[in-house]
This record gives sequence, structure tokens and C-alpha cells, in this order.
Amino acid sequence: MSYNHCGTPAGPESHIRNGESCQVCKDWMKQVGAKIVKGKVIAPKPKPVKVTKQRESKPKLRQPRTSDLIHGTTAGYHKHRSRGETPCQPCKDANAEYARALRRKNPPKPAQNPRQLAEIVHGTVAGASLHKYRGEKPCDSCREAMNAYCRKRYYEKRGSAPKAPRTLAPCGTESAYRRHIRANETPCEPCKEASRRDSKERYDRKVGKTA
Repeated sequence: MSYNHCGTPAGPESHIRNGESCQVCKDWMKQVGAKIVKGKVIAPKPKPVKVTKQRESKPKLRQPRTSDLIHGTTAGYHKHRSRGETPCQPCKDANAEYARALRRKNPPKPAQNPRQLAEIVHGTVAGASLHKYRGEKPCDSCREAMNAYCRKRYYEKRGSAPKAPRTLAPCGTESAYRRHIRANETPCEPCKEASRRDSKERYDRKVGKTA
């Protein structure tokens, strides 16, 4: 049952006394956040609304931009260029005069004499470096000197001594025969004989015969 005062704090109290229920009062209590304590409805006080006076904003009157294009000046020349226009003749003359004044104020430096390149001492590390500086291919003596220097530095950093140069086996051995084959050369007769002899020895060891 609904009363005229439904939707107010007095409405839920009347329903509680009469043992009734009202959907209007339930919706109002839910909306307001009111609670029933000992048969009385306690509703939170509404927050005061601050009324702020809106300041009347005066429209800013933008001053019309006057054209700052002054003909016959350097600024006018650049203004023509920024607008995508072809500069007029007075502006061109003014810009050219300004450029001439700058050149008179800051004259170009005289060309310096090119540095004379030092003479290459072949067979040295410095000679190999000069070859590289000039963009040339190092000669054999300079390349050998640079390689020897790099090898020395390499073994000094590792703390070990360089290996002794390997000696090639003379002709008449199996190693020399294989060296001929790797170089796409025709083996000589002593190397062929040594290869046949070595092959026969391997075959005899394989079948268990003694030489």
C-alpha cells in the first residue's frame, strides 16, 4: 500500500508501524542510502553543492597581423622564399649585396700547400703502413716485415715461443708424392717408386707377411 508521503523518510516508518511493504520506499532508501535503526529511518545528509560563479571570459581580440614584407631588404627576400614566391629584383639585389659584404668580412682562407708524403723505406713496418695510407698494395718486402711484426706481437701476447719452420720432405718419399698430387703435378720417378714401395709394405702388413 502506498501513501502520499511515500518516497520520504516518513513513508518507511509508516509502513513499519503497519507491517506493510512498499516498493517506492524501498527504491527511495536504496537511492538515498538510508538505513532503518530502531524503527526510524536515518538518511545521510546531502552534501552541500558549491555554487561557483563562472567568470565571464572576455574574448581576446587578436590583432590583425600586418604584412612585414619590406621590399629591397634581406628579410624581404627570405619572406618571398618562405611564401613560395619568386623574389622581386630589389630583394634579390639586397640579398646579393649582403652576401658580398659577408665575403668581404670573412674572406676565404688561402689554400694550404699539400703535405709532402714521406719516402717509403721498403722492408719495414713503417713502409707497409705508408703503402696502406696511400691506398697501394704493399710490396713483398714490406708485407713480409709486417707479417713478421704481427707474428711477434701475437706470440708475445700468448707468452709462447713461435714454432720452428717446417721443413718439406725431399723427393723420393711418400710425403713428397702426396705433395705432388695436392699441387696437381705429375709425380717424379723417385716419388712414384717410394709410393709403390710404401703401398707394398702396407699390403704385406695387412696380410701378415714379413718383408
